Amino acid sequence: MNSQTKTDNEIQVVIGRLRSWARALEAGKLEVLEDVLADDFVATCYDCNPKFFCLALRKADFIELDRHVTNSTIDFKGIWGERLGDMVMTRAIATVTETFTGNLGPHLPTAEEMTKSLSGKTRAFASGWRLYDGIWRCFNHHAFGVVG
Repeated sequence: MNSQTKTDNEIQVVIGRLRSWARALEAGKLEVLEDVLADDFVATCYDCNPKFFCLALRKADFIELDRHVTNSTIDFKGIWGERLGDMVMTRAIATVTETFTGNLGPHLPTAEEMTKSLSGKTRAFASGWRLYDGIWRCFNHHAFGVVG
């Protein structure tokens, strides 16, 4: 296998992992996130909600926030990947609809505010992926503002 074929295969594996993450969220199978997300994972969000102009969550906090999602639909409009050194960077455009319930925690909006500000919007996302013990895992995920 030549190096371009290997790189293309790795990108496809990572895109598959991103899709499995989305399907797990839709199915409420958050245990999948334990495998897809690296232990040093950080999620960031810019301008997702006026109450948290810029947000950063570690893996455990990110998964905990997702425990408050009772309905999730993620419709990818496109996913692209690129090998950069020892990582793969994915970029995605997706329309996400999520319903949040309960107390989301300190320094976060109410579930109703979160649902209203995030649901049904088309956003851009970028993620960094690295090999951890032979498995591609996401170590950084960023949600940009509304793109459409």
